[in-house]
Amino acid sequence: MASGDRKVTIQLVEDGTGAGARGPQLFKGQNYEAIRTACLDSGILFRDPCFSAGPDALGYDKLGPDSEKAKGVEWKRPHEFCAEPQFICEDMSRTDVCQGSLGEPPEPGLGRLHTSVFSPIFPCLFEFAGNCWLLAAAASLTLYPRLLYRVVPPGQGFQDGYAGVFHFQVELSFSLHASFSPMITLHGSYEVMRGGHMNEAFVDFTGGVGEVLYLRQNTPGLFAALRHALAKESLVGATALSDRGEIRTDEGLVKGHAYSVTGTHKMSLGFTKVRLLRLRNPWGRVEWSGPWSDSCPRWDMLPSEWRDALLVKKEDGEFWMELQDFLTHFNTVQICSLSPEVLGPSPAGGGWHIHIFQGRWVRGFNSGGSQPSAETFWTNPQFRLTLLEPDEEEDDDDEEGPWGGWGAAGARGPARGGRIPKCTVLLSLIQRNRRCLRAKGLTYLTVGFHVFQVRPRSS
Repeated sequence: MASGDRKVTIQLVEDGTGAGARGPQLFKGQNYEAIRTACLDSGILFRDPCFSAGPDALGYDKLGPDSEKAKGVEWKRPHEFCAEPQFICEDMSRTDVCQGSLGEPPEPGLGRLHTSVFSPIFPCLFEFAGNCWLLAAAASLTLYPRLLYRVVPPGQGFQDGYAGVFHFQVELSFSLHASFSPMITLHGSYEVMRGGHMNEAFVDFTGGVGEVLYLRQNTPGLFAALRHALAKESLVGATALSDRGEIRTDEGLVKGHAYSVTGTHKMSLGFTKVRLLRLRNPWGRVEWSGPWSDSCPRWDMLPSEWRDALLVKKEDGEFWMELQDFLTHFNTVQICSLSPEVLGPSPAGGGWHIHIFQGRWVRGFNSGGSQPSAETFWTNPQFRLTLLEPDEEEDDDDEEGPWGGWGAAGARGPARGGRIPKCTVLLSLIQRNRRCLRAKGLTYLTVGFHVFQVRPRSS
């Protein structure tokens, strides 16, 4: 396109089969093995030149260099305030990840993997809220050891061979990075990580495709969607929205808070069908106290083998609740479906194909606005998509609704009872690396897409 002497070329570039085709990219050229070897040879613990332990690493506003909360902050390594620091004790599980203020020791019994252990050097702060979205997502990772150790490679700790450096693998906007500090280093400061959506962390951890369901009291097909999503090793979270920050309810839930969805169970009690969801509070405490909570007498109605398999009477932040109660108290469900590369050759990964495109909107050229009725709407980037292969048939779940197959968007395949075969597609529009611009006063742009059916031309 040309306007006067100005020429703009816009290309929509396909990334092939995804980030994995290029292999992991070193974060700012830093090689973990080379750095670790050099530090061990010199006997000097690593200091990250890309993330210095200083005021700028804390934040830009409430944790800015001149803020009250940043005064008197000391940066310490774990062995400077703990006699025997541990990164991971034995194996990790979903109840190990606990949210806490950075610099505060974990409360007794609240788990073994705490917020603070991710950084070799970190500030001793006494108030740092708003990262429940990240911790709830991390708890979901522990459900699938293969996925967890893809993000957090094993064999790391503070004992023999400790060089002051750890490495992690995350995928930012489908660009795979091998990094030795987690999300805080990648995004620039601790404060940048305040507030977010679980799907943002899911996608960064895995490079998967995220989707959000906005719930209603009569949301049909939701239980089947969640059950199938977890069976396909998708990551699932839920949020109880609030316009007044985090507020505890009388039933033990926290409004404005992110929870991991870690399991489902369906059973019949007499003529009553019961659909249960298992959730976890990343705090590692404060649980649902309503029906099917840990102390609910309804558990006494179950056979002992069912009760022993499902119920854990422990203040660990994890609890069961019935589907209808879930719909009453939660507003959104967030699901991240993983790519075939991440899922591997297991049957759970069958049927997925991924195509990734890069492009941009340029004002005055192809930024046609969001209203289909606008004269410029046709100038927006367009993709034509043809779906040819129907989904594989899922087990009948006697639950009608718009969901029920792969993730939340999964429609039924060639079906019993004369259902029309359908083909599932997940569409995700991602803005690259916007979170790190928060310190400059910028945030995510309002973007979206429309899907139109193209009817076949008559002969």
